[in-house]
Amino acid sequence: MTHRDLDDEDDDRDEPQSADMDDDDTVDDLDVAACPACGGAMVADAVKCPHCGRWVTPVYSSERSLRRYVWPAIVLAVAAALSYVWVLR
Repeated sequence: MTHRDLDDEDDDRDEPQSADMDDDDTVDDLDVAACPACGGAMVADAVKCPHCGRWVTPVYSSERSLRRYVWPAIVLAVAAALSYVWVLR
């Protein structure tokens, strides 16, 4: 066997294998966000920046912040209605 024959046999290893091309959950598939303190890249769901170590508070969407006020508004409306009924007696 010559050196050239060995090189021809090793060419198979340079080709990508099907296992290398599987579409699995890799780091590339994660949602990435910037740290508000240092601007470093981090996973969007992270609670602490891996670069600067600062705690990251979650950003609430407008729908989620609206839900935060729904129950207190309902309680206040019921309390106001009960007070109104009690005063009219």
